[in-house]
Amino acid sequence: GFMGMAQHPITEEVFVLFKDNSGDRYIGRLNTATGEIITEGQTQTSLNSIAFDASGVLYAMQGFDSGDGVTMQTVDIYTAPETAFHTFTNTLGGDMDAIAFNTTENLMYRFDGDSSDGELLSLNLETLEETVIADYVNFNFDTWGGGLAYRQGQNKFLLGTGQTLYNLLADGTISTISTVDISGYIKGLVKV
Repeated sequence: GFMGMAQHPITEEVFVLFKDNSGDRYIGRLNTATGEIITEGQTQTSLNSIAFDASGVLYAMQGFDSGDGVTMQTVDIYTAPETAFHTFTNTLGGDMDAIAFNTTENLMYRFDGDSSDGELLSLNLETLEETVIADYVNFNFDTWGGGLAYRQGQNKFLLGTGQTLYNLLADGTISTISTVDISGYIKGLVKV
């Protein structure tokens, strides 16, 4: 199952985070023409969301189901080992967790939520300063999953939770776009 997708900002290759039937997670490159995944390596921890910064460094969030849904990692895209470098102090610890890099503000954004509440945060990757952008209380989010993609030139994000897509502005303003008729849940978004 897919856990996350991200496009390399320089090579434009699409990288995916996926898991097998035993729950092991891997980083791979996706051939968007054929759908083939070339596995690069197995991750050391239970990652659940990935995003590149503008220079091509891959970041990941450790999954909440592993008992630690607050740790940000860097990941080697060719061997998959990760290095923890930040533990979020602001977190809901829900099942929806997604990250995306905002190239306009040069900040990593994180959406963290559960079925009723959510939180949008930014993280300065140089200073590790966290800023809570918005708290969503009793919002009634579609449950499970989570995908966040930055829409370059518009300073906003596409947020996918469960089976619903939202427009999410960098200031936290959110609006529903549509519900997607799929049998599973949105686990990653990427602009190709």
